[in-house]
Amino acid sequence: MTTSEAVPPHESVIIRRQRRRSERRDRVYAAAIGLFTERGYEGTTMDDIAVRADVARTSVFNYFERKSAFLDDWAARRRALAFAGVTDGNAPLADRLAQFMTVLAETSTTHETRPSRCSAPLFVS
Repeated sequence: MTTSEAVPPHESVIIRRQRRRSERRDRVYAAAIGLFTERGYEGTTMDDIAVRADVARTSVFNYFERKSAFLDDWAARRRALAFAGVTDGNAPLADRLAQFMTVLAETSTTHETRPSRCSAPLFVS
């Protein structure tokens, strides 16, 4: 069974719209982070981000209400990558924290901040 057979046509349109919206948001995010790296945070405007992402200025604000929201997203993506790096949720807490901090440090030295899902919880009760 193909995707088009499994998903009713109206849902397929919704899924396609959501995918395009997500792709545009990621493009705006990548443009902003690239510009912050090149020009600095203060040296980058929302207009610069719109031009780099090839979207309207209002689109930038649709995804990120203010420039500091890019930094919030960047930090959240780093944390998600660090949580995903904790591969053994049953390991001793000290080991899980060490894994978390190691991945967090590694992501601080790269621009690798793609969205990620946490596959193992850091804290297991």
